[in-house]
Amino acid sequence: MTGDHNLYLVGVGSNLGDREGQIAAALAAVARRVGPIGRRSRLYETEPVGAADLPFLNGAVVVASALAPEAVMAALLAIEAELGRVRRQRWENRVIDLDILLWAKGGVVQTLVSATVTVPHPHLLERPFALVPGAEVAPSWRHPATGKTLVDEVEGRGFVL
Repeated sequence: MTGDHNLYLVGVGSNLGDREGQIAAALAAVARRVGPIGRRSRLYETEPVGAADLPFLNGAVVVASALAPEAVMAALLAIEAELGRVRRQRWENRVIDLDILLWAKGGVVQTLVSATVTVPHPHLLERPFALVPGAEVAPSWRHPATGKTLVDEVEGRGFVL
């Protein structure tokens, strides 16, 4: 999965119902609608954040796609809705959560701020539940704001899951 394709580091999480089953269904839909999934992290059980009050399973995958970031984000939001996610308040319990964490083109991690998507994800470096699985599957990807690899970011921040 190299060349001119876009590569996306996509975070996935769930804290309601059959968390593993919902993550599997979401990733199958991502593979169908966005592109083939390469590396997959293990799933990490993590504490809830914000209004959520149940533990999460979180992971990350690398996806190759010809789609632009806005189209990928639209597909991820559609998959969430199809799997039953309803957005009532920020950081609530959720059946499924899909986010673009990073986007690389031609082997270089890109930056994009548009009306529908911001890449890198604005909170990636603050969230061990996203950064640790991301570093597992894309260890040499460099965060454009810091220039550090994801592995260096994890180690430098002392994140452990």
